[in-house]
Amino acid sequence: MIYNGLDPEDVYFTDSNSEFISSGQVTQAPHLRAQHPRISLKTSEGWTVDEAVEFYSGTFAIDAELGLTGKVSHETHRNTALFNPYSTAAVLRRVPNLRITADFSHWVVVCERLLDTHEEDKQILSAVIPHVTHIHARMGTTQSSQCPDPTHEVFKEERRFFETVWKQIIDATATASEPITFVPEYG
Repeated sequence: MIYNGLDPEDVYFTDSNSEFISSGQVTQAPHLRAQHPRISLKTSEGWTVDEAVEFYSGTFAIDAELGLTGKVSHETHRNTALFNPYSTAAVLRRVPNLRITADFSHWVVVCERLLDTHEEDKQILSAVIPHVTHIHARMGTTQSSQCPDPTHEVFKEERRFFETVWKQIIDATATASEPITFVPEYG
């Protein structure tokens, strides 16, 4: 499934993706990132909240058609409609069933701060966390989505922030019927 362009109505499928999806490889996974190498739904940070809501609301019908209801997760990533915590929270208020992949390193770069310094940031994270079904365990900095050495003393605050948020996500999903998935990411 490839999304190409900036119009939320332009979702189309390719033969290779249909074969991959119908092979059963996808339906066996507990979660599927919408930016999986062979299944990509590319949105735009330039979209309005209304355009993002239209697009993400429309993905549920596609998920159902493909037998992937409840398995697709959309990544919080720069250059997508979920590129910052504020637009993501606005979309989630209007599309409450949307599931997300948390790669908050992108948000830290976009906001140029760790997201536990302002009360508003804490409230947004609390609102977003229940929607997380997959974690990209990557530690970023306020200037880079990738911390070069998370164990180095100079990055202790970044490490504290990310480990705290990941624990909050895990705690929030502890009673969920499906396990949270967690993948270290570097690069």
